[in-house]
Amino acid sequence: MAAPRPQQALVRVEPAALSPQVAPQLVAQRLNAVANLFTAGKDLVEAATDYLKTREAEHTRRTAIEARARVEVARIQADSEVLATAVQRTFDQRDRVLEGLLAELDRAADRGDRGAVEAALGSLVGVLGRSPLGELAQFHRARQGEHVEI
Repeated sequence: MAAPRPQQALVRVEPAALSPQVAPQLVAQRLNAVANLFTAGKDLVEAATDYLKTREAEHTRRTAIEARARVEVARIQADSEVLATAVQRTFDQRDRVLEGLLAELDRAADRGDRGAVEAALGSLVGVLGRSPLGELAQFHRARQGEHVEI
C-alpha cells in the first residue's frame, strides 16, 4: 500500500481574527487568484484551439500543394512524351525531305538538267539552313497556347 501523502497545511484565518479592513482585501485577493486561474485556463484553451486550427490549415495547404505537384509532374511527363514524339517525327520528316531532294539532285545531274540541279541545290540549302529545333520551338509555343504563324 502506498504511503499517504503529507497534507499541506492550509492557513486558516478565523474570520473573527480579521479586522474589518483586511477581510474584504483577503476575499478580493482570493477572488483575483481564482479569476487568474480561469483566465489562464481560457488562454490555454484558446492557444490549443488556435494551434489545432493552424495545424489543420497547414495540412490542407500541404495537401493542395501535393495535389498540384502531382498534376504538374503528370503534365511534364505528358509534355515530355509529346516532345519526344515531335522530335522523332521532325527528324524523320527532315530525313525524308533530304533523301527526296538528294534523289532529285541525282536525277537532274544524270539528265544534265542544270536548272533542276540548281533548284534541288537551292531546296537542299533551304532545308539545311533551317534548324529543326526552330520548328520544335513553334510546336512548343503552340502547345502553350501562344499564337504561332505557320
